Amino acid sequence: MDAFGEEIAAGFREYSCRRLGQMAEQMEACMVRLTDAQVWQRQGVHENTVGNLVLHLCGNMRQWVMHGVGRQADVRVRDTEFGAEGGLSGAELMGLFRGLWRYW
Repeated sequence: MDAFGEEIAAGFREYSCRRLGQMAEQMEACMVRLTDAQVWQRQGVHENTVGNLVLHLCGNMRQWVMHGVGRQADVRVRDTEFGAEGGLSGAELMGLFRGLWRYW
């Protein structure tokens, strides 16, 4: 890659990391307003919980960023993201998400 390409790649990485940090802050601001019960609450059997969606985002990060870009093993089991019915608090879910985006 030439110097121009490296500059573009560095700019993209910087922008992506900044946006992921902003997303994490916004998610955390929402998550702290929910009880752990609300994080896993469903109104119907075909609805996803907030907890399921956070696990899904973590799965996306592992698959697309860590595996796709970072060449780490693809360990995603997508069905478990939507099948989970609790077990982690909102703070623990946010810890998982923040731990993944800090990989970069």
